[in-house]
Amino acid sequence: MPMSMSTSISGGAVPVAAQGWRLVAVSAALVVAAAGCQGATPCPRPGLPTTSDSSQQPQAAAPARAWSPAQILEDDHAGMDDHPSVAINAAGNGVVAWQRDFELWVRMYDGASGTFGPAWLVTVPSRYDDLQVGIDGQGNVLLVWARDDAGAEGIWWSRSTDGGVSWSVAAPVALGKLRRTRLAVSPGGIALAAWTSRSADDVIANVGSCDFRDGRWSPAVNVPLPGMGFGDRNPRVALDDDGRGFLIWEQPAELNGKTRIWTERYDGGWLPESVAILDTYGVDDSYTPTIALNEKGGGTAIWLEVWTHGAPQLWARRFDGRAWSQTERLTGAPLIEWDPPPREAIDPAGGSVAIWSEVTSLPENYQVHAARFSAGAAGWQAPASLETNNLIGEDLTQYAEPLVGMDVEGNAIATWRKQQPSAQIQVFSAQLAAGSNAWIPPDGAPVHADAVHSAFATDLAVARDGTAISAWSYGPEYDIWACVYR
Repeated sequence: MPMSMSTSISGGAVPVAAQGWRLVAVSAALVVAAAGCQGATPCPRPGLPTTSDSSQQPQAAAPARAWSPAQILEDDHAGMDDHPSVAINAAGNGVVAWQRDFELWVRMYDGASGTFGPAWLVTVPSRYDDLQVGIDGQGNVLLVWARDDAGAEGIWWSRSTDGGVSWSVAAPVALGKLRRTRLAVSPGGIALAAWTSRSADDVIANVGSCDFRDGRWSPAVNVPLPGMGFGDRNPRVALDDDGRGFLIWEQPAELNGKTRIWTERYDGGWLPESVAILDTYGVDDSYTPTIALNEKGGGTAIWLEVWTHGAPQLWARRFDGRAWSQTERLTGAPLIEWDPPPREAIDPAGGSVAIWSEVTSLPENYQVHAARFSAGAAGWQAPASLETNNLIGEDLTQYAEPLVGMDVEGNAIATWRKQQPSAQIQVFSAQLAAGSNAWIPPDGAPVHADAVHSAFATDLAVARDGTAISAWSYGPEYDIWACVYR
């Protein structure tokens, strides 16, 4: 996502959706099927990524930044406040949205003053764990969420153009048995939403999507492929500064076949001729893709593949604004966390950082790892470990949920959930300087040290000037907290 990098995947150790885990053994061999540019629509762009290796160029010193003291955005304990979703724009203005029982609330962040405004009630009701928020360059805020109450089941939306003070009447984007909402908002206000739709008997699943232009959602819902079997399609959407983007998802190419990674291009409308398989594997399942685009239309997509004896491997392809590169293997491990999935961020030059959590050997806990691609380089750098002492995931129902964003210079910042010997789970953070492969501090540092609460659902948004907002839900009270990196 371009100027507003926002992620939102919720879960937790208490009453949240159970994680599914693919138990595996280490793969002993690789067979790489290199491919040309599949599904790429010619799309020449000004200012494409440079051909020089940015890791070899002098780097400007990053501004001295630090996490501000954490603050409570909601703490009256009268309801269960959970599943925060965060977005931020190039001006450093942001928004934190969350679910309070069956209500939706927001607080705006003013980048100039460095303060959060009052809490605003948006609407009711919403479905658990399906809220997404975005903010454009003018500060207009867009919310999408899923409802599953009788007579209103579907994807709904509301928008504020006055800093969260007032909101449009909640209305459906699309109706039906729809789940797993995803949202991308461009600086110019164009937006894409995507979701998984299911048949009434839950046997057939599709990916659906829609675009938002000129203040309204298009009436036609885009379903790129007919349903082929069941399962979540794990869709993601991304946009560049000119409102061009991609939809990426997983789906079998034939009934009951192995799942593949698909993409579709968006350029003022969906381009059906661009629908194509992105991965080059096909032997077993490819799953949980994500995608990031920068301002100029450069992009990076990553996903997991099931290899020998079920071992997962993390793969990537890069988009230079015109075509996709060949597939590239980043890593393999006995276990790689897939729900929440690996994530990535991209800088204006096309440099990227991928981040994930893995179990190196069984039995062991999940540890966060990352890899960097420098613009113009021949390939990705070797994976680097952000930590070695996370105790999370011992029973395979917990998750580290690493998230990452990048500033205009290519500096990266990451957050993740980390379990301490006290059994409390805290939000930790580390930074990666442009041109470096060493995350600091080693093993990360807590965004907020609290020996009483555990952080459950969390989210991160990073602006191009380096400002970052981290938000999370603290239990057992289920209050919303936030911290700003500035």
